[in-house]
Amino acid sequence: MKTILVAIAFVVAVGCSSVPPLQVEMVKAELVKIDTIFRQEYEKKQLTWRDLNNNIEYVSFVSMHETYPLGTTIFVMRTR
Repeated sequence: MKTILVAIAFVVAVGCSSVPPLQVEMVKAELVKIDTIFRQEYEKKQLTWRDLNNNIEYVSFVSMHETYPLGTTIFVMRTR
């Protein structure tokens, strides 16, 4: 009986603890470079985006079938 109570108390204690909220902001980024990545069996595009305000670069990967013109702007989430 004691082990069951200890296990229930542990589950309640862990369940009640909260994770601190993640704060993000939406920033505008512009596509500045497109590279082709060759891996073992496949090819992918590596897109490099630059934050217009803070000059931070972000990288994303897409399939070869998707097209993005240079200069395209999108909103990305950045932690505060």
